[in-house]
Amino acid sequence: MTIALALGVALAVGVRWFLSKVASPAKAFAVFATLIAIWAVNFFVVLPVWNPEFVTIVPYGVSLMSKALFGVAAAFTLLGMYRRGKA
Repeated sequence: MTIALALGVALAVGVRWFLSKVASPAKAFAVFATLIAIWAVNFFVVLPVWNPEFVTIVPYGVSLMSKALFGVAAAFTLLGMYRRGKA
């Protein structure tokens, strides 16, 4: 949980800095791609080493879809916030 918290804070700070000047669809896609990359490292590198049984609880496809939908929602929300100047 500590690693997840640190990663979440780092991502939030990074996204605020990344989108601070000009928000664009390309930058929103970069946020999405970052979340997918984090998922891939987590499910194919970290979890199999740390707890192999955990990986079998949720199928890869379901987990990836969950992360992808979260990434799309986050990217569009951030893009909308920065376009309205509320961030």
